[in-house]
Amino acid sequence: MARTTLLAIDVGTTACKAALVDTEGTVVAVGQAEYPTHHPRPLWAEQDPEDWWQAAIAATRAALEAAEASTPEVAAIALSSQRETVALTDRDGRPLARAISWMDRRGAEEIGALVRRWGAEAIHRATGMVPDATFTLAKLLWLKRHEPALLARTRWLLQPRDFVAHRLTGRFVTDPSLASRTMMWEMERGRWWAPAFDEIGIDPERFPPVTPSHAVVGGLSPEAGRALGLRAGVPVVTGGGDRCCEALGVGLVAGEAMESTGTTSNLSTVASSLPAQRDPRLTYTAHVLPGQWLAEQGLNATGAILRWLRALAYAEEHRRAREAGEDVYRLMGEEAARVPAGAEGLVMLPYFMGARAPRWQPLARGALVGLTLEHGRAHLVRAALESVAYELRACRTVLEEAGLSPTTVVAMGGGARSRLWLEIKAAVMGMPVRTPRVGLAASLGAAVLAGWGIGLFSEPVATARRFNPGAFTVTPEPALRATYEALARRYERLVRRMLALYEEIE
Repeated sequence: MARTTLLAIDVGTTACKAALVDTEGTVVAVGQAEYPTHHPRPLWAEQDPEDWWQAAIAATRAALEAAEASTPEVAAIALSSQRETVALTDRDGRPLARAISWMDRRGAEEIGALVRRWGAEAIHRATGMVPDATFTLAKLLWLKRHEPALLARTRWLLQPRDFVAHRLTGRFVTDPSLASRTMMWEMERGRWWAPAFDEIGIDPERFPPVTPSHAVVGGLSPEAGRALGLRAGVPVVTGGGDRCCEALGVGLVAGEAMESTGTTSNLSTVASSLPAQRDPRLTYTAHVLPGQWLAEQGLNATGAILRWLRALAYAEEHRRAREAGEDVYRLMGEEAARVPAGAEGLVMLPYFMGARAPRWQPLARGALVGLTLEHGRAHLVRAALESVAYELRACRTVLEEAGLSPTTVVAMGGGARSRLWLEIKAAVMGMPVRTPRVGLAASLGAAVLAGWGIGLFSEPVATARRFNPGAFTVTPEPALRATYEALARRYERLVRRMLALYEEIE
């Protein structure tokens, strides 16, 4: 007898994952397919939307093949994806150019000019976003200035979830969790923010209609069903942005912070309502749960720096590890663990793609300070791990100053697989860090939305907490915490000096 499952398709920054989750929360099988990010110019980042769809097909078929011999019965599909990335398509959803990634910084000048005219406070008050080049508005302002003909030919502005959903169902839809990350969504009124559209010279209908994250938006089309290896008509539930799906996937509640590290890192917590006085250093994202919000701080490159180090200093080891079916990051972690706290004087500033939260300095760049001939590749890895932990500590301070004081951290993403990194984060942040049983929280959150959407679950948070209890907790080791307390203060002094320097070398 076929096992009833829910299919979650997560279109991430580097890969698409497809997870089959049964109705008791067990991950039955996972498939994955990677795709490239193109960097045609410094600080530019682009992806081909067709790669998302082909990866979704490959990942889904891999998950089905990895499942039990009897083909699982998929009851519903929901999607999760990276946010802010925008694909420009024609009326039939065909891409007109590569999508501009959330990592892309080309719109910094345009968003800076807008801030000088409108004021950062006014933009934040309306949209909940800290003005930055990462958001969709900045990318569209750049297109208006540099590629007006391309923008004029565009019928649909689609984030990755929206693009794949259209390929699945033939329908164009989005949800509040993605709409609110465009910096073009009026958060208090739950509608598109007219001044942003007036500034670009387009109308809101360029974006898809906004539907609840747990709404059924259509059935799987026969063509998509054949491509994925599934029956036509399977209900497709809207889903949402990856961070919000992750928060649901771990059952995040007030008093907890979620730290998610993949290509980038994010520290967030749940807010049951919008505070009257909103901290301008935080972004407020509409949750996939109606009426709730995530108070977020998103860094830029974090896990991406480890990928860079892998290519720079561990290329041969990575090749051999792949051939043996092993993970080169395990070797990198083992080497870094033999380096003492503080990386023997080597400090990294992780601003390889500019600095977002908590610094919000687009001119910032990555730096290594204290480098000597005695330092090797293990020191670079240790310094990278520590730098991200220092930035997360600064983010935690912002949450506390905003009246959102977490007492524990739930660690998510690929970064949570490194025990060393968890120990460093716990010591630097000074609070316990726990990992959930299921690391694929965005996929699990999307699966909960799928089940909720078709009536299998009525309490999504309670369901997620039952599906995904804690696996283990790392508590701060007292001596290591004391060491990192001093090192973190030194790091903050260095950051202040370097941020001032970046202004001078623009």
